Amino acid sequence: MRQPILLLCRPERQSLSFQAEVEARLGGSVECVISPAFWIERLEVSLPNHEGPLIFTSPNAVACAQNLSLSMPRLAYCVGDATTELAREAGFDTRNAKGTNAELVQLVMADKPVQPLLHISGEQVTGDLVSDLNAVGIKAERLIVYRQVQQPPTAAFQQAIEGSGRVVLPVFSPRSALILEELNIRSGVQFVAMSENVASVVVGLGGSNIHVARSPDLSDMLDLTCELLS
Repeated sequence: MRQPILLLCRPERQSLSFQAEVEARLGGSVECVISPAFWIERLEVSLPNHEGPLIFTSPNAVACAQNLSLSMPRLAYCVGDATTELAREAGFDTRNAKGTNAELVQLVMADKPVQPLLHISGEQVTGDLVSDLNAVGIKAERLIVYRQVQQPPTAAFQQAIEGSGRVVLPVFSPRSALILEELNIRSGVQFVAMSENVASVVVGLGGSNIHVARSPDLSDMLDLTCELLS
């Protein structure tokens, strides 16, 4: 039986990295179609007078932060494996919450940082992390460094979604799922959702064959994707 097509809708760099990880685990190449759901527009910002730890909740924020004049090394709290890895490669001293915003808040509370925190993020975020931290007595503010500009699916992506072949599509965020708008999703399209929240958005857009990762991190997304491709 022919192996399913792997569809990826993250930004190109992250999609290529995920494809490489999948192929390394499976021990061979996979047919892959990459169609980013959005492109990253970096915003012109100035770093406020801030000497405390940083918070990153996406790899895109880490990439944008490297354009700021940051004194290094500097402590950075990160929400998951992929963000943590990229921040470490950029020279940050990282602390990995390995999951959700709630787990990141718990990690920060346990560390009891003395200095205020700065959440470097995009315009669109899940939840209100700064308010959650302030609510438990931890001073934090937010610096928006990029926005996500939605992109239409490529012809190859649309054909794979609406055609007859088997397809596996990992979806990492509710916003990424918006690439499915206006598409006729077949029941044969298997979705790998990073969380129940992502899964609910996919259902709302017409998806039905949905598998949810055991935990919202890159490793479990890879495990489930490879299982469905095998």
